[in-house]
This record gives sequence, C-alpha cells and structure tokens, in this order.
Amino acid sequence: MEYTTLGGTGSTVSRLGFGGAALGLTNYLERFDPADPDDRRGLFEAIDVALDVGINHFDTAAGYGNGESERVLGEALAGVAESGGLPIVLSTKVQPRTHADDVRGSLEGSLERLRRDRVDLLQIHGDSITTEQADRYLAPGGMVEQLLSSSARAWWARSASPARTTTTPCTALSAAGSSTRCRSATT
Repeated sequence: MEYTTLGGTGSTVSRLGFGGAALGLTNYLERFDPADPDDRRGLFEAIDVALDVGINHFDTAAGYGNGESERVLGEALAGVAESGGLPIVLSTKVQPRTHADDVRGSLEGSLERLRRDRVDLLQIHGDSITTEQADRYLAPGGMVEQLLSSSARAWWARSASPARTTTTPCTALSAAGSSTRCRSATT
C-alpha cells in the first residue's frame, strides 16, 4: 500500500481509503440491506480485506443510512487500532441541513455509533448551499466556528494527554503479519 500525509494534519493515510456510504444505504447500488445478516457479513469481510491490504483511512457520515454506516464501522473496527502498521484514521461528516446549529450533538452521536472517543477528521457533508446559508455557517457561533472550536479542543486533549498504547484481546498479529479481529456475537 502507498501512503501519504493527509493535508497539514501530519497523519499518514493510505492513498486508497475505504468509503462508507454503501455500508449504510439500503439498495444503494443493488439489492442490499445492512440489517440482513448475510449482507452485513459481506460488509465485515470487505472491511477485513481493506485492513489486510493496509488501508488505514475509513470515511463515513451520519447521513449514510441514518447512522448505519457509522454503526457498521464502529462494530467492524472495535478493538482495531492500526492497519499496515499505522494508526486507523477515521473521518465522518456533519450534515448542514440537520446539524448546522449543533455540530457537537452530531459529533457526539457519531462517536457513540463509531464506538470511539474521537475522530481524526470532521467534515461538512457536501451539499449545495445558498449565499445566505454560507453566511450563516460562517457567522460568529455558526457551523465553521463550532467545527474549529471542536477541533481545537480535540487537538488540545490529544496533545496534552500522555502517549498511550492500546492493546486489546481483539487484535492479535500472527508471525506472518496478518491479523485476526474479533466481532460481536451479532455478526
């Protein structure tokens, strides 16, 4: 796998990322239901393949299947801290139409579904916006200020905390370098 730096973040990410839209959207490209056990098993297999080839950037959004994509990734990546020898980089999005005035609420819901205490990248979900909406998002207390405030707090919390290494029984590397990951009983 080839890797690069994600913008000015300093985070190293795989050049290929795993997009989570299809994880949560019923019948997105063909007959598919993320709640169906067989379909869900296929999702976990796809995520395992991505991890096995070294993909470490996973992107999702609360808007993909009303949070189902985040739930699937949260379950599939439970106990997984790295891929390809690099930390997992997880990104999600805030929907301006539903959370322009409550970025924190949206983020907290995403963190719960993702089973994480932080995300590495929080984005405004792509949308066509009017000049009036842009002015509202950019105004004091608007969406952009909320994002910056949330990002600054998260950066401070990470930089002020002592470095920690997470080892879980769910991730065991074999001598060959492949990994096995545990799943909950529902998969």
